[in-house]
Amino acid sequence: MLTEAGIGPSARETSVVVLRAIAGARSVQTAITPVWTMPGPHATIGRLTSEAQRIIDDARMSIVCSSFNFTPHSAMWRSLQTAATRPSLAVTVYLDATAGSPAAVAAHLPKATVLRTLTAPGATKPLVSHAKFIVVDHTVTLLTSANFSWSAENSNIELGLLIHDTVLAESIETLMRSKHGLLYEPVGSQN
Repeated sequence: MLTEAGIGPSARETSVVVLRAIAGARSVQTAITPVWTMPGPHATIGRLTSEAQRIIDDARMSIVCSSFNFTPHSAMWRSLQTAATRPSLAVTVYLDATAGSPAAVAAHLPKATVLRTLTAPGATKPLVSHAKFIVVDHTVTLLTSANFSWSAENSNIELGLLIHDTVLAESIETLMRSKHGLLYEPVGSQN
């Protein structure tokens, strides 16, 4: 390819500059910003939990998210519904089987893939999922203590981290996908 581009062994210095530019473009750059929920004007640094709606609205390819509890009073309820109707966007939601209503979420997001924790063989209750995150476009991750609920978004004290790191985002998505059928099942599956 270098030879076809008019560089290569005969233009060593130019080749080195081009290869360094390619390596720099592919390098991982991580930016981390705190994301807060606090009553009143107390969150004075970072961003607010409402940042979740912005990154969902900006999504172009995919949204993968997880919450222990997901309620209709959450701003995420509307944001994910709007996102899931966009034809070019894949939306996957992981939920705890017993908190809130995974069936209601699946009915609200008919074009999304909605999964819930399953009951492990020999167990009497489903696994508990406390993971709370949003990954957008395999690049941006919001890890947070906040559930998808009105109180978590407006009146609780919650802390999250908004992380721009492709390697982290893709590793979360890959791990979660590998747990389909092991820890999570599609909503509507029989236990």
